Amino acid sequence: MQEFHGYQTTRVNNLVTHSKTFREQVLNDDLIHALGEYFFRKESGDWWLMATQLIQIGPGNVAQKLHRDLENFPAFIKMGKSGPCVAANCMIALTDFTEENGATRVIPGSHEWDNFEMSEEERFRHEDTIPALMKAGDMLIWDGKLVHSGGENKTESEYRRGIALPLTPAYFTPEETYAFSIDLEIVRTLPARVQKMIGFRSVFPSSGSGLWQHNFEKLEDYLGLN
Repeated sequence: MQEFHGYQTTRVNNLVTHSKTFREQVLNDDLIHALGEYFFRKESGDWWLMATQLIQIGPGNVAQKLHRDLENFPAFIKMGKSGPCVAANCMIALTDFTEENGATRVIPGSHEWDNFEMSEEERFRHEDTIPALMKAGDMLIWDGKLVHSGGENKTESEYRRGIALPLTPAYFTPEETYAFSIDLEIVRTLPARVQKMIGFRSVFPSSGSGLWQHNFEKLEDYLGLN
């Protein structure tokens, strides 16, 4: 896991708790919610945060292992390009992302490959990637089927810093246990749509009668959030 995350990389999870600006402004931004609706509403219904993470790639860090965010959900690897979107990611640049300082690497078109089950030896090659060059404030958006990684930081003193904000349908288990790690008093200060993003309201897939409920009642009613 440390090798995957990077030995010269600093990662801060649970930004919802740590950053008032993040939870009140970034998570409540109309663009973030428009992306969730675009990727998931028609096929899956409600959606929520898979995780939030500030990622700072330091000097000398090697390129991350190439991967798909889809790999969190093994059954959907078998479905390949024809399967539904079960992960979508955003990377918000807090510093400029350059080829030298470790810009996110992507393999264009890899979300449409016919075979998602290639062996470790044949699956991905860094020479097939291109860097996603960004200015601070830009945002990179990709489908979880796309092959990508953090890049190599070849500089001696420059840090590449960004915020990863992956989303997933609300019928999947996210990476972070927000419902157990965020103080309820913080949750009460947030808009309803942000509360749902972090697991404090019931969710409704495109079929069925709803999930994440308490005694068949909406979770928000049980928690007194209405």
